[in-house]
Amino acid sequence: MAPAVRLEQLFIYLQSQQLRTFEQLVNRTPEQVENLDLPAGFKNKLLILREVVESHKSGKKVCPVESGRDDRKNKLLLGKGRPGVVTFLRLPINEVLGVVVDALPKVLGLQEMEEGSQTAVKKSAIESLGDEGLKTFLRQGRIFMKVRKNKAPQRVRLLLSDNCRELVHFKVKDGGKQPGGKREHRVYLTDVSEIRRGQNTNTFEKQRDQDTANLSFSIIYGVSKTLDMVAIDEESWDLFFNGLIRIISMVKDEEQTLDELTYRFVISKWKEFSPNKSALTHKETRALLADLNLKATADTTGKLIQKVDANQNGMLDFEEFFLLVKLLREIPEVNSLFAKYGWGKDFLSTDDFIKFLAMEQQETLLPETAVRIMRHFKGPAEGTLSLEGFSDFLSSSFNEAFDPQSRMVNDEEMKRPLSQYFIASSHNTYLEGNQFKSRSSTDMYIRVLKSGCRCVELDCWDGDDGMPDILHGFTLTTKIKFDDVVRAIRDYAFVTSPYPVILSIENHCCKAQQVKMASTLKSYLGSMLATPLQVGGGNPTALPSPEDLKHKILVKCVINEPGGDDDDSDPKGQKKARVAQELSDITYLSSSAKKDIPDPLKTPPWDMTSVSEVQLKAMDSKALIAYNQHRLTRIYPKGGRVDSSNYDPFEAWSRGCQLVALNYQTVGKRIWSNHGMFEQRGQCGYVPIPPLLMSPGFDPNSACKNSPSCKQVTLTVICARQLPKPKNKSFVDPFVAIHVGGLPCDRKKLKTKVISDNGFNPTWNQTFTFTLQLPEMAVMILLVYDHNLRRRQKLAYAAIPLAALRSGYRILGLKDVATGLRIPLADLFCKFDVA
Repeated sequence: MAPAVRLEQLFIYLQSQQLRTFEQLVNRTPEQVENLDLPAGFKNKLLILREVVESHKSGKKVCPVESGRDDRKNKLLLGKGRPGVVTFLRLPINEVLGVVVDALPKVLGLQEMEEGSQTAVKKSAIESLGDEGLKTFLRQGRIFMKVRKNKAPQRVRLLLSDNCRELVHFKVKDGGKQPGGKREHRVYLTDVSEIRRGQNTNTFEKQRDQDTANLSFSIIYGVSKTLDMVAIDEESWDLFFNGLIRIISMVKDEEQTLDELTYRFVISKWKEFSPNKSALTHKETRALLADLNLKATADTTGKLIQKVDANQNGMLDFEEFFLLVKLLREIPEVNSLFAKYGWGKDFLSTDDFIKFLAMEQQETLLPETAVRIMRHFKGPAEGTLSLEGFSDFLSSSFNEAFDPQSRMVNDEEMKRPLSQYFIASSHNTYLEGNQFKSRSSTDMYIRVLKSGCRCVELDCWDGDDGMPDILHGFTLTTKIKFDDVVRAIRDYAFVTSPYPVILSIENHCCKAQQVKMASTLKSYLGSMLATPLQVGGGNPTALPSPEDLKHKILVKCVINEPGGDDDDSDPKGQKKARVAQELSDITYLSSSAKKDIPDPLKTPPWDMTSVSEVQLKAMDSKALIAYNQHRLTRIYPKGGRVDSSNYDPFEAWSRGCQLVALNYQTVGKRIWSNHGMFEQRGQCGYVPIPPLLMSPGFDPNSACKNSPSCKQVTLTVICARQLPKPKNKSFVDPFVAIHVGGLPCDRKKLKTKVISDNGFNPTWNQTFTFTLQLPEMAVMILLVYDHNLRRRQKLAYAAIPLAALRSGYRILGLKDVATGLRIPLADLFCKFDVA
């Protein structure tokens, strides 16, 4: 039985889709609705909806019914559950919602709306509770239905932990009580990347229920883990969905100190290793150190215990073991720097700190700025730093190797034509794995868009139900619906970056379904669709800039000619259908494969080239660079990469190619280089191409010396801390491999010595020096391996563009090689000199 839906719920649903309310619909006359470019059935339903809204606004009761009969199937309630069921509206509720979402952008004329015309829906309960009241409510928790993959939904209680740092849920009985012996599931709020509205995850994809969409949300944590919840009422949904967003924002704004992170780590290890013990013996301490990735002899363990054993009983309680972990994390070089600039004192003054920054870090700070930074760390008085505070500063985000200024977007830099930028691009965006039999998912579009990717691929094929599907043709990959993907793009295109998104459409559909593709794009995206240049008249010679196209979506499609973009060519040799006029009319960039590089000045700016990595290598580099100064080129992986492996993006970037499409789902040095490149400028997805690559006659393959931007880099790998340990090893034997990608003459491979049996605090103190001709295009990856006689195993990595590298003693946070997520407390301490 489909539940009734109140008009207020429709208002809330519309707001969730970033649409205006029915206020604008009422202002449209029936004649204006009749003139809309919509199917006749939709028009009739919209006219009925309009009549319903008008009746509601005027206070009229429409077909009153008895109280308590408000849950009838296929009825639409007005007001707050009072009599007023619309008995003449014989439509399923999910169909009503579908009509509203699909058609309302056209009905409301979003481009014509004035600010302030939106009707208020209802005041959120969060505002009346306040922050402390909200925390109290969330600590008490509410009952939710947890949606699970391939299992029946589970009744759980969801609540906030007492310290407001963790989200807790556990299975409950019908009475709402926790059954005995059942364990709680906890998620740290700092690990949560998103609270996602509606039913937009892989779990919901299989169990989507339009009737509960308004009451659904997902908690995204880790790289792709989800908690998918359905509330039992609107208040619970509102307070948990909006409330958790607010609380998580507050928690993340209060950056955890190094002490807090270390304490959290030690607690988890203590509970895991000795949950019922109040203290550890010598033998147990040694075993726990081994679990922490440090091999200590019995004699070394005894000496370490003596340093922190306050009562000298030969055992360590929790606080003493916590002090031991902090002691092991100390870096000798930090102690030397503190002694050097403290002049024998047990603190650094403001002047001492400023001198350290100038001499060692090549940074100049005003005294008031230095004092503001010092307040974040421990010191005996205002404007001072203790040794512990100084150490915490050097390990904090204030001292990361990545220059914070490089994460800023300079508006003036974003005013060049699109052809003068590297643009973050994804290949076969929908796939979660390989090209042959992996799963397709709308969630992949959400993930890559949130990472800053600005060009996503949609491989479109005829759907059995008459609506287009997205899949990898003639393989065993699963399929997803075209309209679901477009909806996800609409909702997430500009979450991370305001700059334009390109939809690279591989069109394998018949003309009838191409028409539906065009209709779906116009219906969902509305005014976000960029108007093609050729429609605007005039004779443009260059593409607009990212600044000109802010919050716009550009459709890229194969033009009406044989061949075309062939990375998904039909293995049966079938020719692709010519593009339907309706799709052609909204195509902003027309793409085709070209055997020869054309004269860019003899082609319109919207014409671009698309070639495989194999074709790229056969092209004349100088001619391609000259072409790319004015027109766009997209590079995609060769067809043989069935495992979704990636080619080296620098092969394409060094020839000025802008759209270097990679498989974002596949981890490795090549995608890490891509992420490093586009971490610049706030992950906006656009990085200006260096001037040297735009200069006439430049050849990346020729030996280049003494370029205007030449830099010498000196890197000292000092030490690492708390490296991850593989499950199959007692201790790791780490070494660091340094990979530099860029021009052919700038590529480097270096490595440190191996440190045996120490993954907790290995020290190398090795120095490397190398020269870069084009540092603006170089990305350095520091990859920590575990040395093994049979095969090396990747442990963690850091990737940084050389253009964003800061000189001095710096910290690099290490990321997990499988997920790309930051590993808490794992880092590399290095010294850099860029001259």
